[in-house]
Amino acid sequence: MNLLTNANFDDPRRATVHGASGSVPWAWMGWYKYLPGKRKFPWDLNDSTGLVAPEFKPTFDVAPYLKPPRHINGFGQCWFGQGKHLWSGMWQKVSVPIGAILHFSVMAHGWSNGLPDPKTINNPFWSDGVGTGAFFQVANPDWPNVQLNGDPIHDALPNMVFDVGIDPLGGDDPLSLNIKWGTAAHIYNAFAPVPEVWAISVNNIITVFMRARTLWGFSHNDTYWANASLLAEPQDEPQVDYVVIVNLLPQDATKSEKAQVLDQVHNSKQTILQSADDALRLVEVGLPGSKVRVWGAARWGGMGAIKTYLSPCVVEFIEF
Repeated sequence: MNLLTNANFDDPRRATVHGASGSVPWAWMGWYKYLPGKRKFPWDLNDSTGLVAPEFKPTFDVAPYLKPPRHINGFGQCWFGQGKHLWSGMWQKVSVPIGAILHFSVMAHGWSNGLPDPKTINNPFWSDGVGTGAFFQVANPDWPNVQLNGDPIHDALPNMVFDVGIDPLGGDDPLSLNIKWGTAAHIYNAFAPVPEVWAISVNNIITVFMRARTLWGFSHNDTYWANASLLAEPQDEPQVDYVVIVNLLPQDATKSEKAQVLDQVHNSKQTILQSADDALRLVEVGLPGSKVRVWGAARWGGMGAIKTYLSPCVVEFIEF
């Protein structure tokens, strides 16, 4: 069962977005990162706008959204920036059972068009860097720090990235470190699934997020979304007959830090991980005395945040 409210954006009611023009589907909240000004992007020093509010609007089964399709079954949602960089999306809080495995997904694609070529500029079927036709590619995990070579066509391909996230604690800050984001992807010209994200609910209220970001302030940075889905499945709870101790390292831990931890725990054969979700799943099924040893808690958003995230596991904090 889809746990989202107005998952297909077909409710005729709409909601406004503070500081932005247009509207979003009922039960959803629009958001955007606000960082106005010049020279905010080291790869785009000619930009003078920075990050500002996009425009939000519905897409229906009427012109100009028939060519190419910008909706699914007559309904969709768009946010766009005309000559603007994007870092924006929508979120929704959802009631869920604690301890469930959550899967969040949505369909999306973008129209990325702005290079001054008279043959392609303003062509709704053409996205710069990929041309016409459906295009999907998993994004470089280091985006926006990608390889650019100065060729406009080459550098246009990674312009847009789409991803989705879950905050298992139910927060509504789209910049929070508590959010688990899925894999980002470049999706152009036709709807495709944004890579799914999963998380374990540690609260009875969680928040799902959609996000679109761009490298360039193209004249057409248009993103289209439809058919969101949040599914919950109960966890299997196979018990193990031993005490589980997991050393949870920050995701940006260095090789020397990993070596330091390995030296300390090698003889005791403790587990070393960099995934809080994996640590939670392992320790939950262990015998009494099982725990997560969190290294560098500040790099997990602070002691309070990571302890809540790992609840109900016993947590011990250690510094390098």
